[in-house]
Amino acid sequence: MILLFLSYLLIRLIYLFSDNMIDDDFYRYLWDGKMINENFTPYVEPPIFYFNGDQKISEKWDIILSNINHPHLPTIYLPVAQMLFFLSVYFFDNNIYGLKFILFTIEFILFIFLFIKSTSKNSETRTAYRNQYKNIWREGLFWLVLSPIFVFHFSHEIHIDILGILFLVLAYSLLIEIFFSLDETSSSIVKYIYVTVFSLLYVLSIFTKPFGLIIFPFIFIIFKIKKVAISFIVSFTISFVILFYPMIESKSNLTSVNDFYSNFEYNSSLFSILNLILKREIAEFIHIFIFAILYFIIFLKWNNKIRINKKSFKIGNSIFVLIPFSTIFAYLLLFGPIANPWYLCWVIPFLGMEKYKSINIVNKYTHKKNKSLSWIEVWLITIMLAYITPVYLQNTSSYFLNLFIEEKDAYSHNLYLQIIQFFPVYIYIFFSKINFSIIKSKSIPIRSNLINQDK
Repeated sequence: MILLFLSYLLIRLIYLFSDNMIDDDFYRYLWDGKMINENFTPYVEPPIFYFNGDQKISEKWDIILSNINHPHLPTIYLPVAQMLFFLSVYFFDNNIYGLKFILFTIEFILFIFLFIKSTSKNSETRTAYRNQYKNIWREGLFWLVLSPIFVFHFSHEIHIDILGILFLVLAYSLLIEIFFSLDETSSSIVKYIYVTVFSLLYVLSIFTKPFGLIIFPFIFIIFKIKKVAISFIVSFTISFVILFYPMIESKSNLTSVNDFYSNFEYNSSLFSILNLILKREIAEFIHIFIFAILYFIIFLKWNNKIRINKKSFKIGNSIFVLIPFSTIFAYLLLFGPIANPWYLCWVIPFLGMEKYKSINIVNKYTHKKNKSLSWIEVWLITIMLAYITPVYLQNTSSYFLNLFIEEKDAYSHNLYLQIIQFFPVYIYIFFSKINFSIIKSKSIPIRSNLINQDK
């Protein structure tokens, strides 16, 4: 693990002061931060409003303004992201490396958190719980350090997603602790503090980017089991309204968000095929319908595991059935119109939960780790082909790579490379489901007379 730690520091320090950044989202980040610092809201006037010369813009900010993509649209970034943009401009003005340093610090906090969770030695009696708890984070830690797309987008490039990932990881970790710590003997004040802190972290992640919302029903069920569902709903609603207030106050009509998800398409698989043969509205309906069915099936299977465990183990705090965030979110990207590689990075800290389906504190039973690659890990490898586009290879002179570039636009993909990227993923999904069904038919059911030896 020391080697892993040193590898992380070496790789990140190399990229901290790198330039030639390709993604241009950071121009919007800085411009939004400037607007807030000058007591304007970025949700009303689009950047193009400042192009006419009536507004006094200094030369250093004019460079930022002229490089913003889609300047005809107001910002799509949510209030927590805007807070970070504000801090960056407040302390570092329009310095790109100041913003990069802030995001580097956030990623380092995430790494340290996962590193501590993966390596800490505990003297608690719940040995099985602690060992599994370390393992579920260790998987994600390795991918965080060594995954090329994670390194590229959060060390070389500048993306706000790392802040949302950090908040979601902290919230998920606290959720597990709440499950094993709270019981009927816990005081109401302790319960409320735990739930309130969780709700705040969870909402902070949502208002960085709303991807964490997809596991809301799972979280509600867990709090319902712990008999604190009402406290969760109250604290979640209060936190949500407070953070949503800046958008309400500015009377934002969210046209930018609607335009982004209704008109853009990037690195899609199933959706691109549907969009070729059908109207976009129909393609959107079909991909949402397919995802909704998969979501419903995953939720029912997860909820069924909880019911079975409650019957098998009379002790309420014996098994935590892990929420399959990685699977759900990866399916959403796989079938949807936009699959930016840095979106897929959201699943990386949670990859261990694909291998360990539950945390079980009963020593006589521990979930056997699936040592093979999951289909998500396969996609984390093949998605690197998404970078073979004109914008990412503009400085390369490689004849071989340039053969695959289609000069339609800066972000266009070669059809054959898209097939190479997605075909192994779909094949892996298909055969992994068949293999799972075979294993499940041969598996031995959990014996209901297992005793919690840690009591």
